[in-house]
Formats: sequence, structure tokens, C-alpha cells
Amino acid sequence: MVYQAATDLMSVAIADGMAVSPPVKLFAHLATVGLARDWAIAPDGLRFLVVEDAGITEDSRINVVLNVFDQLNESAAAGK
Repeated sequence: MVYQAATDLMSVAIADGMAVSPPVKLFAHLATVGLARDWAIAPDGLRFLVVEDAGITEDSRINVVLNVFDQLNESAAAGK
């Protein structure tokens, strides 16, 4: 099991609903203010996705592209 403890991501082995190993620090990570959980484990269990503060300001933007494959197909058909 992986969990956040203050400023660290920790791991502990669980069996029959109980911890069977001492906690091990995986790496230091300060949670981003305002997010309940700003990290996730990849489906393969080998990697983490972590949100880090990148100096986001009110001027920061996120561009969402919808139907990206349709747009790519149209561009390819037009010879762009």
C-alpha cells in the first residue's frame, strides 16, 4: 500500500488487512495546496504520476483539444 505522510510518499506491505512491514519512504513530496491527492500510481504499479507546482498563475492556460484524430485526418487529407 502507498500513502502520503506529511511531506513523503510511503509504502507498507499489507496482509490480511494488517501492516506486515515497517513503512518505507519512497520519495519526498509536498502535496499541492488545494488538492486532496495529487499523485497516482500507474496501472503497471511501477511508476507514479505526480502533480507539482509549476508556478501556475492566473494567466496560466490549459488547452483541451477535442476530436484530435478527426482534426489530424482532415489535415492529412488536405495535404497539410
